[in-house]
Amino acid sequence: MSTRDELASQIHGAICETNLDDCLEWRGRCVKAAEVILARYGVVELPEVDYCAVGELALIDDKRASVQVYITPDLITSKTLGQWSNPGGLRTLAAVLLAAANRAEAQR
Repeated sequence: MSTRDELASQIHGAICETNLDDCLEWRGRCVKAAEVILARYGVVELPEVDYCAVGELALIDDKRASVQVYITPDLITSKTLGQWSNPGGLRTLAAVLLAAANRAEAQR
């Protein structure tokens, strides 16, 4: 299932949970909403993380890449990716990397 179809299915399921009368009518609208979201935002499925106690390593391994991250309340550190004093900086890096991957994929 494509990301668009998965996202549309999630949106549709949420609508059907709350309003069964409009369930069938909303399927096309949900697909359109998913297309609009995906045109502007990078949507990814987050990998499972083996969490450890605060101050220990967390292993993120999704079969394509593996990253060890040392997490404390004040600092996030990775030998391969660097250090961040807040999650926002790490999210910014992730957004830049996703945009680069999207651009590379579009050029294929």
